[in-house]
Amino acid sequence: MEKHFKTAKTPSEAIDRLQAIYDASTENLREALKSYIDDGTPPDAKARAKGAFAYPELRVHYETDGSPPPISRAFGKFSEPGLYRLAITEPSLFRPYLEEQLGLLQDQYPITIETGPSDEEIAFSYVLDGSQDIDLDKASAADLVRHFPYADLARIDDAVPNGERSPSPGEARPLGLFDAPRVDYSLQRIRHYTGTPYEDVQQFILFTNYHRYVDAFVAWAIRQLKEDNEYESLSAAGFVTVDADTRNPRAAVEGAP
Repeated sequence: MEKHFKTAKTPSEAIDRLQAIYDASTENLREALKSYIDDGTPPDAKARAKGAFAYPELRVHYETDGSPPPISRAFGKFSEPGLYRLAITEPSLFRPYLEEQLGLLQDQYPITIETGPSDEEIAFSYVLDGSQDIDLDKASAADLVRHFPYADLARIDDAVPNGERSPSPGEARPLGLFDAPRVDYSLQRIRHYTGTPYEDVQQFILFTNYHRYVDAFVAWAIRQLKEDNEYESLSAAGFVTVDADTRNPRAAVEGAP
């Protein structure tokens, strides 16, 4: 079924639209899960076909009669004209990146930016945080995966980053290396292995094999919270957050699950 795409005049407008689609899809998925668990009502197949649970998709059309202009940077550029597309997850989380990249393209090329629902659906397990009214103990995993989209690493396509896919003539090209299902899987992996919300993870992750190094960093971070600097809070393992007003912050961090 053909899905409706809207043209955006600016990168900011496009990301607002991506976020609206993403929010609607996650809410539709939560409500469908709740209905199924409460009374056994399966999700509407027609609604799914129209994109009820879909990730938003970003499309960029670049058409030109000649060759693309020479640009020395390795990003924010086209190698050839055509339609480029990418399913996007968590648009607000990636907003600065998306605005920068789309802005670079729009400054250099005559492009059309479009947004709409993609053909990829959001896994039901990714929308459960904060859903206190959904009791998964009432349904079996087998039932849920039969009726709802689910996370399956075997179905994640790494052909683009592995350099194993060459688009056929007229076929849409990837706008990025990693599509929404791959990015979501990676975000959940970060959340699982760090014990912190992935929204709190910053540019670098340091690995250590000695707990005393972690203790030293926590102690240093807590001292920074008392100083006059840019630090506002410490997001610690166990989904614990402390700030300058937290009583005995070290105990709060050390007492986390």
